[in-house]
Amino acid sequence: MEQARAVEGEAVERKTEYAGVTILRWFGLSLVGWVVLAGLAVVVWGLLVRLMFWWCS
Repeated sequence: MEQARAVEGEAVERKTEYAGVTILRWFGLSLVGWVVLAGLAVVVWGLLVRLMFWWCS
């Protein structure tokens, strides 16, 4: 019983690790992904700043 649980835990860990590596690899290979993320961050930041100025005025 304990052994089965340990094996199951290992399998889940391995899957999580694999997903993380896949995401990292995708971002590493695709600079477009980083550019899109940066663009989104800039847009969101700009909207937040504008909202704060509007709120304060």
